Amino acid sequence: MEILLFSIAAGVLIYLIFDYLETSRREKIIERITTGINTSYQDSDADSIWTGAMNLVQLEAVRSLVYSSAISRAFDLALRRAGFKIGLMQAIFFVVIISSVISAVTYAYFKNASAALGAVFVFPIIVWLVVSHFAEKRQSQMDKQLPALINSLINTMRAGGTPVQALMASSENAPNPLKESMSEVLNFIQLGRPPILAWKEWSDFWDTKDTKLLSSGIRLKWDSGGQMTSVLEHIYDTLEFRRRMELKVSTLTAQAKLSSWILSALPFLLGLITYLYRPDLFDVMLNDTRGTSILIYVVVSTFIGFLWLRHIAKLRS
Repeated sequence: MEILLFSIAAGVLIYLIFDYLETSRREKIIERITTGINTSYQDSDADSIWTGAMNLVQLEAVRSLVYSSAISRAFDLALRRAGFKIGLMQAIFFVVIISSVISAVTYAYFKNASAALGAVFVFPIIVWLVVSHFAEKRQSQMDKQLPALINSLINTMRAGGTPVQALMASSENAPNPLKESMSEVLNFIQLGRPPILAWKEWSDFWDTKDTKLLSSGIRLKWDSGGQMTSVLEHIYDTLEFRRRMELKVSTLTAQAKLSSWILSALPFLLGLITYLYRPDLFDVMLNDTRGTSILIYVVVSTFIGFLWLRHIAKLRS
């Protein structure tokens, strides 16, 4: 336990030092760029503004290299969809540090290189699943909030408001994530970006059937003209019908989802009961390398089985 606490504290300390150095350097460069400096009065050993600019260029090159990976781009998109206020580089640094700490603790406890190597891959997968879960949850929240938005848009435009005015009035009192998302769309439109492109980027970001349907209808009427309220009414009816069907499907698949949780928890429950009645069996298993390998295999297999059962229980149209 002491090794684990020390490793976690060391990882957090390293991250804080890294974040402080990066923030200080960035603020110093921005300050020197905005205020200006006189190089004739500089020390010969002092860093010039061009050195700072070169550091920024190098940092941007590293960032571009990271974003060139499809996995990194997908992880960054999931982070932004989930609403986490953390950048991709900081998230990757955090995952690397914690994975290294967990791997070191696992090797120190089990004395098994395979277990330590497995821990390196297990934690990033867990982080990916957690971030994806929150991203899907926010996507679901966005879909649930769209009918109220459409209804408000229809009422405002029937009262004589323009689409932009209706969007501003509808998003002011809307809950998140709809409020933040609509504010970004309004900002893009007010900055001069074509509304068709702004709505296209919005639907590509959320990537759900409901957002794509709403975006397609608005872009169609925005480009061709005509009454937008008529197409919004059709979209509203479609979303409400789809919502009722999803509730029926959720009811039908509830038993399969519950079964996946029960089957996944059953091995751990049996292990706990066995440990309460025969703890000596676990002592023998943990002191043997084959026993620890079997335990690792059981945990990994149960985790994969849980994901597979959830995938089977989740219907996709």
